[in-house]
Amino acid sequence: YEIYEINRYNLLPSFVTVDSLMHTYHLYFSYLLKNIERDYLADAVSQLGERMLASSAAQYEQLAGTEWENAAMRNVAFFGVGAKLLDDSAEAPGYAAQTVLQELDRIRLADDIYLSEITGDYEDYSQYIPRGYYEGDARLTRYFQAMMWYGRIHFSLEKEELTRSALLITQALCADPAAKELWDAVYAVTSFFAGASDDMGVCEYAPLLSAAYGDAMTVSDLPGKPEAFQQFLSMAASLPRPRINSIPIEDGDEN
Repeated sequence: YEIYEINRYNLLPSFVTVDSLMHTYHLYFSYLLKNIERDYLADAVSQLGERMLASSAAQYEQLAGTEWENAAMRNVAFFGVGAKLLDDSAEAPGYAAQTVLQELDRIRLADDIYLSEITGDYEDYSQYIPRGYYEGDARLTRYFQAMMWYGRIHFSLEKEELTRSALLITQALCADPAAKELWDAVYAVTSFFAGASDDMGVCEYAPLLSAAYGDAMTVSDLPGKPEAFQQFLSMAASLPRPRINSIPIEDGDEN
């Protein structure tokens, strides 16, 4: 403002670029998103994580002793980490507690790239350092780390065990109307502000799940049906691949 005022008194013209409009828009955008995330989305993501943790634990109880056991256990740990990041009182069952603790320690240390205990792939834990308006606000810091966790940990289609986990997550979310409503509410807002995800997710996997196992499928329908799972894998392989790589690669590796 002072520069414009000095120019006015000195009878000097000011050349105003579009930057000033963009900067004003960005300030408003950040202010609006910050308040929405702190006052609404943080609670919704916390509730969603707790519901998915409970659903994943229930799936594990049903699938213990089957070829789906490890995938179900992985999901319990996955949602155990996400729930714990937002709420210290959240607790994962004992069989997943150690994995949750290891992942939380790496997220809080946030100093290097390590193999994730969840996926077995490398994860850049420095990405969990809060930045921008997330820094300095305890509630927003928790939300930032939880959303980074849910957004960065991938269940790659190239690994059948990870795809089993993705399938179980899809089934759990679609079988719980309250959880699905929470997910829809969060995704509607985040995709409006930041754009839709280019990773395959529940929107893409749910129709394939119904096609492979039937509309009325339950968790008990999964074990002992390798043909249906292979059909799911085949259909998923035909879906568009993501365009953005967020998995650490070495110099010289094919991106």
